[in-house]
Amino acid sequence: MRGLRATLIAVAIFAAPTVIRAQTPPDHLNLCGRFVSEAANAAPEAPGTIAAPHRDEPPPPLGVALGPRKIAVMLLTLPDATRSITPEQARTVVFTGPRSANAFYREVSQDRISLRGVLNPVDGDVFGPYALPAPATRRMCDLGGWTEQAEGRAAADGFHIAAYDSVIVVNPYTAACPFFGYTTYGFPNTVWLNGLVLTGIVAHELGHNFGLRHAASLALCTQGEPAPPCTSYEFEPSDVMGESPERHFSAWHLYLLGLLPSSSVKVARKSGTYKLEPSELSRHGVRLLLVPSPDRNPDGSPSGWIGLEIRVRSGVFDDFAPDDPVVRGVSVRRVGTPYLPDTGEDSDSILLDPTPLTGPSDAPLQAGRSLTDPVTHVRVTMLGIGGRWARVRIDL
Repeated sequence: MRGLRATLIAVAIFAAPTVIRAQTPPDHLNLCGRFVSEAANAAPEAPGTIAAPHRDEPPPPLGVALGPRKIAVMLLTLPDATRSITPEQARTVVFTGPRSANAFYREVSQDRISLRGVLNPVDGDVFGPYALPAPATRRMCDLGGWTEQAEGRAAADGFHIAAYDSVIVVNPYTAACPFFGYTTYGFPNTVWLNGLVLTGIVAHELGHNFGLRHAASLALCTQGEPAPPCTSYEFEPSDVMGESPERHFSAWHLYLLGLLPSSSVKVARKSGTYKLEPSELSRHGVRLLLVPSPDRNPDGSPSGWIGLEIRVRSGVFDDFAPDDPVVRGVSVRRVGTPYLPDTGEDSDSILLDPTPLTGPSDAPLQAGRSLTDPVTHVRVTMLGIGGRWARVRIDL
């Protein structure tokens, strides 16, 4: 049995950003705004796991082991629950359905990551449901106690925690637990789902188990001056680690997972024009352009990094419309070690949004526009885009 010794990360999933309609933003924007954390009550994280190395080498990938990931799902019931997830429903969402979390990871990784069971490798291991006694108070969210009881019951059905990479514990919805998904970093990897078993939530929480942090976004405003519409958003809409229910990982997160070959990652060490190709389809071109800040830390390493990518409609999950700004522009992010540690947020990428009056869904930089990030002092100009390429100007 085990308690909750690992660090817990509260996840507020899929909160829709407020949309404010106003005039068209100017062609050149500077960054401003305050980063807002929806997870302010979460336990604080240790410093970022990605340490920027010396010189101009980017932060290294996380060292995630590719291949089948062994997953166990445990279903719990409580006496006052009005509805519980059935084993078949959980199996379909996690393992076997055409839009399951397994299908998501196989698609986004090109079959290099999959979700499987141990006792039932193909259809997955789902244990329970196990009836638990009512909590001592309706306000009690006893994740540790529930999990230990469930594991004890599941052991009689063949469960052994050491055999699994991640364990997903599902309880009927209770207001005592103020989240839809909760997870840990580090073994044993455990995901708790509060009444909802959805592909996007499962994929998001397992992303945390792999070591990924949140995909955030930060608004830009005219001339870099704070103004009422200069607002920040916690999550970005085009990465499953943000507010997107089922979108692919960004190129930066693919890189961290070890899913981009080194030939697809280029470091722009000087000002100039660079060509990008889609992270989903390109085999040989630059899928992730990393730009080191010209400003240096005391040890000589860049003070920050900018990551650029383009996306196209691809597969089942990245089903963007032809006019979606994501496929008509270049996404510009701060990446690497979190840039705003004073917030307590655990993001490892921040999408820079040059359209603060309309929300982050149209954040990708469109042709003819440019932006400057005052944190890294990198300027990006979008020169043009075709069906499978884009050209950008980088000024350091």
